[in-house]
Amino acid sequence: FKPVCDMLAATLRKELTVPGGSPFRLCDIPSHKILSEMSFTAAIPEPVDLEHFEKALAASGLISQRDRFEEVISKSSLRLEHDRGDRKQGWLYGIIDLVFEVDGRYYLLDWKTNIDREHKDLFRSGTALKKMYRSAYLLQAAIYSLAVDRWLKATLPDYDYRKHFGGYYYLFMRGINENNNNGIFFDRPSTHFIDELNRAFPGITY
Repeated sequence: FKPVCDMLAATLRKELTVPGGSPFRLCDIPSHKILSEMSFTAAIPEPVDLEHFEKALAASGLISQRDRFEEVISKSSLRLEHDRGDRKQGWLYGIIDLVFEVDGRYYLLDWKTNIDREHKDLFRSGTALKKMYRSAYLLQAAIYSLAVDRWLKATLPDYDYRKHFGGYYYLFMRGINENNNNGIFFDRPSTHFIDELNRAFPGITY
């Protein structure tokens, strides 16, 4: 179990940075500012326009920039499979590994233990980004960001996305070490993107 324990320790002790903020380590965050395994079950009583949703993803760069990664993903790998004008309704369910607060801003985090034999588990910045595209983790992160945005709106007085939502981290634990930022992917969806997702999912409730 020692390799697994070492990997976990390195992740918790790794200094994480955020644009415009102070570096922090997960191991230093007080327990009352951490929510583990946050589950959400969102009802979608009103039909979601999938074409609108796809346009929001494209506007965010999730789809439109994929041409840069033709060597690792197919051109249709992140395209939603639907007919034009198709609308869906039902339930949206997920579990977010970690939601935490640092300096008044809220972040979500997802642990990944993927093995990347092609690049010897280095998960350099470019490799991590390719992995985010290849495995559709950016789509997952978009849905998680929307879920946290809705949760904060319901629980935080005077919530403002620009002020309170810090972004999301995807940590590829096999690549994390003390010498560089391998294995760390961070992003923060634009306010416009979140607004578009909120319009695409008008009926989500908790």
